[in-house]
Amino acid sequence: MVFRSMTNWVWINMKNSVNIAIVQEGPVYLDLTASMQKAESIITETAAKGTELIVFGETWLSGYPSWLDYCEGINFWDHEPVKEVFALTHANSITVPGPETELLGKLARAKGLTIIIGINEKVTTGKGNGSLYNSLLTIDKKGKIANHHRKLVPTYTEKLVWAPGDGHGLNAVETGWQGRGTHLLGTLDATGPPGNA
Repeated sequence: MVFRSMTNWVWINMKNSVNIAIVQEGPVYLDLTASMQKAESIITETAAKGTELIVFGETWLSGYPSWLDYCEGINFWDHEPVKEVFALTHANSITVPGPETELLGKLARAKGLTIIIGINEKVTTGKGNGSLYNSLLTIDKKGKIANHHRKLVPTYTEKLVWAPGDGHGLNAVETGWQGRGTHLLGTLDATGPPGNA
């Protein structure tokens, strides 16, 4: 395995295997439009270097709610600053499927790569309407959502933002290299060691 650093992401070249780009840049915090533009740029740039799999971090679209650990009064029912930042988080979250997943699918298909990306997901209709989830999407080379995983148990203050997920996304995905599984940190905490999920 050869590891080499490239600007703001890590490039892993495994002989006779797959070229992976692990994105080490953050999104444009709480700006979905600018974050999507940045993701498109990163995907395009890494695809030109032969990437077959690109991985973005937890809630990359459009940022982890770190304000939970710094904002005084997060537990107060009618605290205006918390209501404002929650509204921003909600407004800059995506629906699945939706315009953002469609664009990511088009990019994956056009560039011939698999995209794994963490998102703030909002549900706007039906079961779970009004909920936000910490979700992880795997979009295959055909541009299809191959897996949609919602974090099972949001941890500590995350519970103030995200609803608990379900087990529907606990799948390995056929990528053409080998089956690949993904998880969000709290998933393993909630289910025990790998293999128990």
